[in-house]
Amino acid sequence: MADDLAALLAALAITGPVAIVGAAVGAAVAAAFAARHPQPVAALALLAPATMLDEAKRARTEQRIATIERLGIRRAFADETGEPRSRYEELRLAADPAGLAATWRMLAGLDLDADLAAIRCPTLVVAGRQDAARPPEHVAGVAARIAGAELLVLETGHVMAIDTPELVASTLRDFLARTGFLIA
Repeated sequence: MADDLAALLAALAITGPVAIVGAAVGAAVAAAFAARHPQPVAALALLAPATMLDEAKRARTEQRIATIERLGIRRAFADETGEPRSRYEELRLAADPAGLAATWRMLAGLDLDADLAAIRCPTLVVAGRQDAARPPEHVAGVAARIAGAELLVLETGHVMAIDTPELVASTLRDFLARTGFLIA
């Protein structure tokens, strides 16, 4: 997908400098792009980055993929509690099963260690204190693998741009101003 982003920028005749912001799976794409196509990247922000799964999580993810493919999304994510679903949960359940399974399959095989070590631009790595999918300690490990990266833990969850849009926007604006990419 990093090469797809490079092709898109080329097709749009955007040669840089660019600031790349990615959240979750998008952060994995952004990190790979910054590592493999460093020339145009002036700044990088990774929000709750998906970078790799430990073996236990990988096995659970593979099981969930099989369940999604076999039963569909609504039955694979059945809510036994009877509680009302959040807006985010409703959006997730409306996703295309094949697309979600493909995304999870990509996550199950994802290992960006070499890419993270190759990133050389100013980088902000953001964790959400209430993020159960990518908790702050996981995100701190990502930041530690990027030379000079800044780690920031915000009072938010995994889908931080939806949960706390103003906080995320001001955080990104401040970071981009500090890097000189954006004039505040």
